[in-house]
Amino acid sequence: MVTTNGRWVTTRDSSRSGFNSYEYGGNVSLKLPRLLLPIVKKRYLFRPPLSIIKFSSDIVNRAGYFKRHIVSGELTFTWQTSGMSKFEFSPFIFTVRLHDKVEQ
Repeated sequence: MVTTNGRWVTTRDSSRSGFNSYEYGGNVSLKLPRLLLPIVKKRYLFRPPLSIIKFSSDIVNRAGYFKRHIVSGELTFTWQTSGMSKFEFSPFIFTVRLHDKVEQ
């Protein structure tokens, strides 16, 4: 699944003729219909196991204040042994945040 987002805002006030703030980003996820690392025997499962790989990136710019870039990712294994028992194991999750402060 792929999703995107974005927004652009132009502000006018008495001290400036106009300045722009914006944000945009995207998300990508891939669901694989089996576990990449088999840790559960299939005969004990209520539903087929899943491996989920996610990646996202967002950029936010607030004119005159800061600019921020966020990158994140995740690897998750999901399996369900009954109608009421679901397990998720995420051995790999990362987030990187980069900030630029704007000098005035």
